[in-house]
Amino acid sequence: MEAADSRIKTATFWMLLLALGAVSGLYGAEFVFRNGVAVRSVPQTDREFRELVAAEWPRPVPAAKHPGTIRILGLADSFGLASGENNYHYRLERLLRERGHDVEVVNLSVAAYSLEQELRLLRRFGPRFEPDIVLHGFFVGNDFHAGGGESMRFRGIHVDVEPGLRSWYPQNLLLPRWYRHWRTAVGERRHSEVDTAGGAGAGSFSEASFLRIERIRLSTCRRPKREGPAWPGVVRLLDAIGAETERMGALRMMVVHPDQFQVEPALADRVIREYDLAAEDYDLDLPQKFLRAYAESRRVSLVDLTPAFRRSGAEGGLYRLRDTHYNDAGNLLAAEVVADRMEPLLQAVEPVAKPPADAVNAGRREGSARRPA
Repeated sequence: MEAADSRIKTATFWMLLLALGAVSGLYGAEFVFRNGVAVRSVPQTDREFRELVAAEWPRPVPAAKHPGTIRILGLADSFGLASGENNYHYRLERLLRERGHDVEVVNLSVAAYSLEQELRLLRRFGPRFEPDIVLHGFFVGNDFHAGGGESMRFRGIHVDVEPGLRSWYPQNLLLPRWYRHWRTAVGERRHSEVDTAGGAGAGSFSEASFLRIERIRLSTCRRPKREGPAWPGVVRLLDAIGAETERMGALRMMVVHPDQFQVEPALADRVIREYDLAAEDYDLDLPQKFLRAYAESRRVSLVDLTPAFRRSGAEGGLYRLRDTHYNDAGNLLAAEVVADRMEPLLQAVEPVAKPPADAVNAGRREGSARRPA
């Protein structure tokens, strides 16, 4: 009996020791992941800013702007980056230069950013670039989700950080959650490759995942069951972005990016049929109506791309395949619409803009030549 009790105690001891070792290993790996592998999604230092934001620029941009140049500061999520140098931000810069405006775009867009993260980035790094206009892109597909506080990222995958000590609770550890997101991303790539091989075309998502994403985003357009303040968190963050813009002495323009199902009726119908939804429960213009009312109440210049996209892309052709972002044609159309609407803002800024330094120097030399000896 004593021998059996001794064996049980020994086994219990080793089980507890192994469990303690596993817990210690997990928390040790979590500590290394947080402090030596993952980085903060919103940069805190100049080095982090260069690695996350400036590394995406097609060319370096000095903090101090050239005299006479109008600085347009682009602020958005991945819509502000998609297609690289053919993104609507850089297309806009080229279009306005062709029209004779001395403009320069500083693109602060970061993929997967929420409104709160955009606000924090603007507040921390925006003033150094001396913007004249802040061009804030709002994507109705996911920007109505006002969350997104502190988060960490690794290999392009962001994981939200719970505040305080709660972040160290077992269910809130970053490393296991990051691993689950990574596994999901790897699995999604495989499904997409299968669909591509099956003749569905080379899309960013599989057919099933793309429809599921659009189904989730369609919920933003669901008619409310009762009256009440709409999206108060979004209003708070948009007001804060406006306050930061005003504090920098810049003008503000919002660009509303429609979701693909709002542009292509066939896609909206397919999502509704696929998930057996009641079409009468949804108003596909509900997000845009809210944003237009917000802009009017705050006297904010707003460019809603939805009408132009519906006219040109109702049958397709403006979005990447199973991706939810614009293709080159979509980015060009967005830039053209924004450029037309931005003309009055440029006229408001240009009279106070200083002439380029070389023009000033040339004028001085000409004046000296005309001055009698």
